Amino acid sequence: MDDLATLPEGIRQIHHTLSPYIKQRQDALHVRHVLAAHLNSNVNSGDSFLTPATLSLAEPTSEVTQGLGFPGVQHDYLRSLQANLKAQRDFAAISSQRDEPESHSEIQAKTHDKVTSKEISVHAFLDLEKQRQRKERFRIIQDVVDQLAQKPAATQDYLDLKSVDVLKNIGSLPSVPPSVMAPIEHLQDSERTDLKSLVDRLEKSVLRAQLLLKKEQKLLAKVRTDASTPKDQQEQGSRQKALETARNELINWIETELGKAGDSPAASEGQNSSVPENIGKEYIESQLASIKQLYGQYLEIRKRLIVAATENLTTSLPAEVGTDDSSDMLLDEPTNDTSSTKNASTFSYLEDLVLISNEQKSTIQQRSYLTSSLAKQGKEASKDLDRLVDESHLLPTYPTQTVNNPQRKRLGEPISFEQEISNSDKPTLSSRAKAWVFAAESSSIATKEAVLERLEDGESALAGAYQTLNDLQRLLGCLPEEQGAEGDAGRQKLGISNIGGVWSTLDGNLGVIRTDDLTSD
Repeated sequence: MDDLATLPEGIRQIHHTLSPYIKQRQDALHVRHVLAAHLNSNVNSGDSFLTPATLSLAEPTSEVTQGLGFPGVQHDYLRSLQANLKAQRDFAAISSQRDEPESHSEIQAKTHDKVTSKEISVHAFLDLEKQRQRKERFRIIQDVVDQLAQKPAATQDYLDLKSVDVLKNIGSLPSVPPSVMAPIEHLQDSERTDLKSLVDRLEKSVLRAQLLLKKEQKLLAKVRTDASTPKDQQEQGSRQKALETARNELINWIETELGKAGDSPAASEGQNSSVPENIGKEYIESQLASIKQLYGQYLEIRKRLIVAATENLTTSLPAEVGTDDSSDMLLDEPTNDTSSTKNASTFSYLEDLVLISNEQKSTIQQRSYLTSSLAKQGKEASKDLDRLVDESHLLPTYPTQTVNNPQRKRLGEPISFEQEISNSDKPTLSSRAKAWVFAAESSSIATKEAVLERLEDGESALAGAYQTLNDLQRLLGCLPEEQGAEGDAGRQKLGISNIGGVWSTLDGNLGVIRTDDLTSD
């Protein structure tokens, strides 16, 4: 039990759970004897003999005796077991008789044959492995040769000087000077001319000329197609440009409207909250009809702008723009020359108006972007200031002093923009930054005052130290040069030296006595 106390808690729990199954050696032997006696009493059933314990092991060496006290099934089992043992003994005897004629030499021969067969099998395996490696090397070499054979350099005509492929990517050689070629021409005239070489050269020159002719024809056809563009295509190109400008303006307008909608989230939320959840079909159809009508008016106005930009004044324009009662826009046809001249004078300014409108839209879009970005930055700055206010100790220590001047308001004097911002109910970033500036300046002033006070205390302490040092010097007789210069003349007359000690003020000739003692020694 003392050993269990030193063990961990887990091991002690395991020992406690297994303690009913763990016995001492004497207890285990006692239990075994009791179990053996109990089994003996049940098996023998009162007879004097005991059956062997190894009845289940059918070995040739075991002996089985048939008793009279066993029931029918056990008696049959013992009889069959006895027959099995007899058969095993007979088989062992026959096998021993068969194995006796074999001599020791035959056994050695068999073992030698087995060893040699194993060696032969190992040599055969090694030879087979060498053959496989050799086959793999040959296969790799054959693959490389096949790859090289597939390349153009492996063909027979690749290095033929007569073929065109060799000299295809090589530039033309420089012409030989006539002075060098003159004797060669005389020799060629004298010798027999080679007709086959001349025919080959002629064929090559003809082929080259045909290739150059095809290239020139392709270039000429391309130039003609580019130069011969009909007027209808030019007009279509101008109309396409006008449509592209209209599309770009429409996209810019939609972007500006979306930017405005993004700048006012509160209004959009309020409008969405006012719309009922379940909208009827009639309401949706009415809204769609109004949108279609507005879009039709927009298309008509856009057509007029396109016509004005292309200066096609002769085309007849529609008289009505829309059927809306609130906005009836009519365009009268030109009846006389004066009206046409007025329209022409107004059309000349349309291009400038379009440019101005584009600039205005861009400025509006830029203003919306700047306002949104400034608002985001203001929110971030306010969050940072709130966090710093919670963490800082300057603002509670040095708060800003709000000055109210009711007399000026009562007298009706003008109030500055700064005072109006500072007197507003909601603090702005400038006012909050001003509070930080005021707190920083106040803390710096307080620090300067504390430093000056410390300096004054230090100066007073330094003056006291100087006074104490002067008193000590005066006591020791070591006065400064300024004070000692005044009494030098009188002291020299009296025969008194400037250097003295603490004992210099005493009466008597102590110094003479000291010198007499030194001389006597």
